[in-house]
Amino acid sequence: MNKKIIIGIVIFIILALGLVAGLFLVQRQQEMRKKAAPASTLSILPPTNTIKVGDEIDLSVNMNTVTNTTTGAELHITFDPQKLELKEITPGTFLPNIFVQPAIDNTTGTASVTYGAQPANPPQGEGILATLKFKGKSPGTTIVDFGTQTKGRGIGEGASTDIIVNKTGTSITILAPTPTPTPTTSPDTTPTPTQAVGASPTPTPTQTGGSGGGGTQTTPTPTTKPAGGTQTTSTPTPTKKATTVTPTVSGDSLPVSGTSLPTIMLAIAGAIVLFLGIALAL
Repeated sequence: MNKKIIIGIVIFIILALGLVAGLFLVQRQQEMRKKAAPASTLSILPPTNTIKVGDEIDLSVNMNTVTNTTTGAELHITFDPQKLELKEITPGTFLPNIFVQPAIDNTTGTASVTYGAQPANPPQGEGILATLKFKGKSPGTTIVDFGTQTKGRGIGEGASTDIIVNKTGTSITILAPTPTPTPTTSPDTTPTPTQAVGASPTPTPTQTGGSGGGGTQTTPTPTTKPAGGTQTTSTPTPTKKATTVTPTVSGDSLPVSGTSLPTIMLAIAGAIVLFLGIALAL
């Protein structure tokens, strides 16, 4: 075979192989670029929250890279400084390296921080970028959201390409604090009886003697009325009084009780006569 023909065949084969290899590499690069298209998302969780004034709450900043492999993320957070106070920002485990330290401004209601991946192990998938600790300041409903400067970087993308395609904030409802009831003590008032003007006496029956030995005379006992309108009424208690008989002489009627002088004289005379009789008999 002619030497020139052999050389021509070899050159043709090399060109054909190069063309096939070139087409394969171009297709492979296109697939990689398509796979590396921005698709990552950021969200603040939980999506809704309820706290009271003075309470603290932790919110998680979550990243899902979907098909991207991320190398870093720059976070900018916005909130209402009249209703919330941002106490601190702590890093998560998804991008553990802190490129720019947290900056918190509770006057304007803004905060920022930048995280990066381990150079040898850039992550793909879902994880927590940071934790935000807020404190409720005044009642109302407010939004914690991402600022417009928030962005992410990924492998296979340009230095200025943002791989974040969607950012979702969260809502916080702050309730007024529950008032603590203050115990009050009321004085234990005991009414003190006082003599009221025009108190009505309540009669208390007492036993007194009279003619015939059976009369009962009622002796009134006054009752007292305490100030304030509460009337204390004494319960009538019957008491027995010694009977005193007063002798009364009228006409030929005999005394009811007692001994008259003629009777005494007759008794003495009888005794003398008795003694004289006894003496004469002896």
